[in-house]
Amino acid sequence: MLDQLFKRPHALARHRNGPLLEERLAFLTHLAERGCSRCTLQDSARDLLAIAKVLRVASRRQEIVTRDDIKRKTAGKPCLYPTAIRWLQFVGRLQPQPAAVNPYAKKLHVFAEHMERDKGLSPATIRGRCWLVARFLSRLKINGSSLRKVTLLPDAELAGAIFADFGRCGLRRGWFKTGCWACCGWRGAGVGQGADGGRD
Repeated sequence: MLDQLFKRPHALARHRNGPLLEERLAFLTHLAERGCSRCTLQDSARDLLAIAKVLRVASRRQEIVTRDDIKRKTAGKPCLYPTAIRWLQFVGRLQPQPAAVNPYAKKLHVFAEHMERDKGLSPATIRGRCWLVARFLSRLKINGSSLRKVTLLPDAELAGAIFADFGRCGLRRGWFKTGCWACCGWRGAGVGQGADGGRD
């Protein structure tokens, strides 16, 4: 692989004698199989060699590398950071990021079950609707997972119908204050606003 990328003996020797040769070659082969050009592979080979030296991963063969460590050590050359992340993930040396905790995960799960059991919707539709509701809920400035202060304004659009379905599902389970939802849909939403736009 390297002799196809570098013709000058000095450059070829530098890459062959650099740290973590096998790991670098495996990633370059992976990139080549994905259709990367010769120029891209040359740039990647140079970056990988620099990354291996900067991070000193060869001297810590069994150690998992964190994103913070990579960011700190590539601070002088931030262009190396994305390649370092991809390469170390590829070779299994990157510390996995903890899954983000969604405070509304249980409610979304109940909503998904409702759409499957009561509405007979397809898995793709359920995923799409849960994503839309989750995206909205993530923008609310509410402490914890309580939705009791959320109120809605009516709307007849598709998104409104989806949110109205979520609202009806939640009302039956006591997630919201009775009477505070305009269950025909959402035109907008706020915290602590009544259906007419006033305060509770």
